[in-house]
Amino acid sequence: NNAMKAIAQENNLPLIDLDNEVPKSLLYFRDEVHYQDTTFSLIAPFVAGRLFECLSSGNIEYDKSGVKN
Repeated sequence: NNAMKAIAQENNLPLIDLDNEVPKSLLYFRDEVHYQDTTFSLIAPFVAGRLFECLSSGNIEYDKSGVKN
C-alpha cells in the first residue's frame, strides 16, 4: 500500500485508498488481501465519491477511450 501511495504521489496521480475504509476483519476479508463479496457494498459509495471528486476537480482529462491525464 505504501508503494502505491508513493508512486501516485511521485506521478501526481489520484489514488483511491481503501486502507482506512475497510475494517481489518474476516467479516470483510477472505484472507490478508481479498475482500468478501459483501464488502463491495461497503466500499462502493466511497469509491464512487472519490471518483466523482477526481473527475470533477478538473485535474484529470478523460474521454470515452479512457484517462488522458
